[in-house]
Amino acid sequence: MVAGVFFAAAWVAASEPLAVYEFRQGKSAATSVAEGLSASAAEWDGVQGGFSRSQQNAYVTTSLVKGPFHSEKFLSVTLSAGSGLLLNPERLVFELGGSRNSPGADFTVNASVRCSADGYAKSLPLSPGLGRIASHTFNSVAPSFAEYSADLSNSVYKGFPTLTFRIYVANSSGSSQIHLRINRIEIDGTIEPGRGAKPAVAMIDPDQITESLNNPEPILSIAPLFTDSAVLQRGTKLPVWGKSKFGKTITVRFAGQSVSAPTADDGTWRVELSPLQAEKNGADFIVESELGQLVLTNVVVGEVWLCSGQSNMEWPLKHDTQAEERITEADFPLIRQFKVKNISLEEPTDEANGSWVACSPETACDFTAVGYYFARDLHPKLDVPIGLINSSWGSTAIESWMSAEALQQFPHVAESWERTLALLPQRQIEYQEELREYKRKAAAAKANGTEFNWRKYPKPPPGPGTKQAPSGPYNGMIAPLIPYSIAGILWYQGEANCGNSDAYAELQPAHIQDLRRRWSRPDMPFYFVQLPNYDWSYDRSGVKWAKFRDAQMKALALPNVGAAVIIDGPTPEEGHPPDKEYVGQRLARLAEVLHYGIAQGDAFGPLCRSAVLKDGAVELAFDQACSGLNVKGDSLAGFELAGADGTFVEAQARIEGDHVLVSADEVSAPEEVRYAWRNNPEVSLYNGEGLPASPFARVVE
Repeated sequence: MVAGVFFAAAWVAASEPLAVYEFRQGKSAATSVAEGLSASAAEWDGVQGGFSRSQQNAYVTTSLVKGPFHSEKFLSVTLSAGSGLLLNPERLVFELGGSRNSPGADFTVNASVRCSADGYAKSLPLSPGLGRIASHTFNSVAPSFAEYSADLSNSVYKGFPTLTFRIYVANSSGSSQIHLRINRIEIDGTIEPGRGAKPAVAMIDPDQITESLNNPEPILSIAPLFTDSAVLQRGTKLPVWGKSKFGKTITVRFAGQSVSAPTADDGTWRVELSPLQAEKNGADFIVESELGQLVLTNVVVGEVWLCSGQSNMEWPLKHDTQAEERITEADFPLIRQFKVKNISLEEPTDEANGSWVACSPETACDFTAVGYYFARDLHPKLDVPIGLINSSWGSTAIESWMSAEALQQFPHVAESWERTLALLPQRQIEYQEELREYKRKAAAAKANGTEFNWRKYPKPPPGPGTKQAPSGPYNGMIAPLIPYSIAGILWYQGEANCGNSDAYAELQPAHIQDLRRRWSRPDMPFYFVQLPNYDWSYDRSGVKWAKFRDAQMKALALPNVGAAVIIDGPTPEEGHPPDKEYVGQRLARLAEVLHYGIAQGDAFGPLCRSAVLKDGAVELAFDQACSGLNVKGDSLAGFELAGADGTFVEAQARIEGDHVLVSADEVSAPEEVRYAWRNNPEVSLYNGEGLPASPFARVVE
């Protein structure tokens, strides 16, 4: 008997658990019900789901529920009151979770809940959150869960003898290696004697029920970058979009503007605000319809930059060489970051996890260091808020950040991925063996007190849902950001592709052009960081990074593309320059000269424009050298010449006016010239702005 329940009078005095489903038995759920009730078994419908005895939860392989919500894929339970009794439900609670067969990247699963009784059916609002979809992100073998609840106290759910609850399940990127899990379902409420016929309730049209399965009746939602403390882009039309119920009119009010539009038949809405002026004082941003209202607070208007790439862009300020001092100084409430959660998906999504965070000594530690220094340099010069959208992920190749459409012109990418997937089952087996061996050795080292290399933790093989998947991070981390208005893109990536410079020379321009098409900004600024100097011991040639830097520079053929040359920094370990200050400052210099026009002169270091034979020497001319050419050190170094045999020798070089003359006694008829053509070269040539010349290799004219 439930505590506080007097069954002689056949009613429950206070809200108590009416039924609790606990998945302990392996083949079904262990069900506890209040006296006077009966409960059906928990049953999967439309999908071959199961019940785990070892994990004590219901589960389904995510490959079976890939895509949107479908009416036939759900876990159902039914409560029935005894003769003369009626149900008065108050709340439903369940836990949504998941697990991987082996450790890997983040994966997200979704669920929605529908309650039906006597022909009446409706999707339930879920808490936490504003909508009717539960989601949970996980990345480990051990199951993890997030608790969601639905408020059933509304009178439309009261006074029925029978209630059926269905938990619909779905995910964007199915995989046979990953399981969606549901843990413990509890329905609370009261029971009371029947009081005659149930008052008639408005029936929902069957077509509306079908519609709401794939669009579970969102009250009102807005795109993920629109949150409290958001930074909006000034000086350009501002698209605002989200989801709601078909036919409802959505109104957006901000900065004295009020713009309305109806929700389309696919449940989406979009309006466009006229260009905004910069505003440092936070204001409310209001989105409303007859279904409800969203009020975003402390929204400002300024300059917004997308910071993307791999680990050097992801590198947080807390890992800076002067982290403690820099973080203490980082009191800039008008510099704000939105960190997009790392996720790889097989199809583009319109959802992203993250929030805008103002920069302070308490929060700056997790800012992208490159982005922070970029913003810190620009902020006082522009005197406007600066927003950084940090969508970056370590060890990702450029193919992961390109859309499927952009990759269609590179069939070798799909062919390589097919070979990877074919090997995946065997590699999964090998990975599990490596993992067991690693754990065995780690345990032995701990027991014996001996040294152990903890950094050699086995890495799971690439596959669907991993960061190595072509277009995976684009689908999960870039697609949901489009078309949020931005000033431009900062890109720091390349290490993961450095073994194939020829392909990168074509991939990066295609990536830039695709992003510009998607943002409908054919001239949108795109500033990238050239790879730094690096002593790559695995490269016997000693020049692979030099060739890759040259491949990166091919993108400068496109308009409004700039390169931050950082070849003169301290030689980093593992390709990660810990000092990101000069990197951010050089990116800021690009924006100040090329985009904002608040600085004059050279935007970045000298670029070799031509190499001409003149009186037995090679005369080099440079762009980005209007401030003059300078030498750092005793003399120019790092120049080499080669004749017809292709053998390069060290050359002498000197500055004459706005040119550099290069010669070598051993090469009387030079045919090729190069500078700083090493993974970790000696650097000596700069312009008058103190910016280093880019490494280059050219044929002599």
